Amino acid sequence: MNELIISGIDLMLTGMVTVLIFLSTLIILIHISATLFKEDLKDNIDRNKNTNTSVGKISNSHKEIINIINKRIFNE
Repeated sequence: MNELIISGIDLMLTGMVTVLIFLSTLIILIHISATLFKEDLKDNIDRNKNTNTSVGKISNSHKEIINIINKRIFNE
């Protein structure tokens, strides 16, 4: 019985260490890729802001559809 408990604890610790190493590696790689692509993302955001002027504007037909959905959901 004692050997079975030790084997279970060993398996649990092995799994926890494996997950810890995997998640730590994933976090480090995400931070590295964020720093590498930081300038590219800023350039793309600036370019998109300058080229697309209709962002944030909702047409009247979309507003009507949203109002219909709201009435349907809230039974107004």
